Amino acid sequence: MQFVKGGFSYRVKKELGIDAEVWARGYVDHRIRDQNDYERHLSYVRNNPVKAGLVKLAEEYPYSSAHEGIELDPCPPGLKPRMMKTA
Repeated sequence: MQFVKGGFSYRVKKELGIDAEVWARGYVDHRIRDQNDYERHLSYVRNNPVKAGLVKLAEEYPYSSAHEGIELDPCPPGLKPRMMKTA
């Protein structure tokens, strides 16, 4: 992530001739641990437009992964499967 952010920042600053921070401070990198964690983060990202008050349903936001016609990549292979809760 550091290379992506660093490369992008460098190019933006160079091409636009600015000397300002491109990325917000406090960005937190997170590694997805298992299928539950993946689904939790997917839901969080999908619901950002709703939380921001842009739409009532995530599906209504045209740039959302929840919008009709958007195809998501499958869950990354190699994640631990969902743990089934036992009574």
